[in-house]
Amino acid sequence: MTYDPSIEQLWKRFSSNFKDKDDLPVSYQFVFRFGDTKELCEELMRLVLERKKTATAYSPWFFEHDRLPIPQAGDYSIVTDWEGTARFIIRSLQTHIMPFVEVNEEFVRKEGEGDLSLAYWRKAHEAYFTRECLRTGHIFSYQMPVFCEVFQVVYE
Repeated sequence: MTYDPSIEQLWKRFSSNFKDKDDLPVSYQFVFRFGDTKELCEELMRLVLERKKTATAYSPWFFEHDRLPIPQAGDYSIVTDWEGTARFIIRSLQTHIMPFVEVNEEFVRKEGEGDLSLAYWRKAHEAYFTRECLRTGHIFSYQMPVFCEVFQVVYE
């Protein structure tokens, strides 16, 4: 996969902030964009940059389908806009996999979307996961695995 040059440029700017090169992360592990539409991507990036969104959720099935490893705590990711231009870097703080139905209100509030309620999250994510399941050959269910990631923005 060919990435936009802005990705390496952003990583180099981030890396230059480390005075002690022993503390410097070897590299970023992931490059991704939020959502599956331009509008959703822009909305979710806005929430992240306003520090209202500090978590995200995907299904491990999507990583498997796209042949990507699942992020782990401590991993760095470069987040791009819809067109693939690097916007900011996040670091995973916590990761969990649980059934959709077990995602709780505490995590939902960290996702920072809609009215912050579990009901809103379930409705919005059922729609999103249903679309992604179609793309990956799966069927949405309330028992499907959900990868929950808590992160922090480390560089803009």
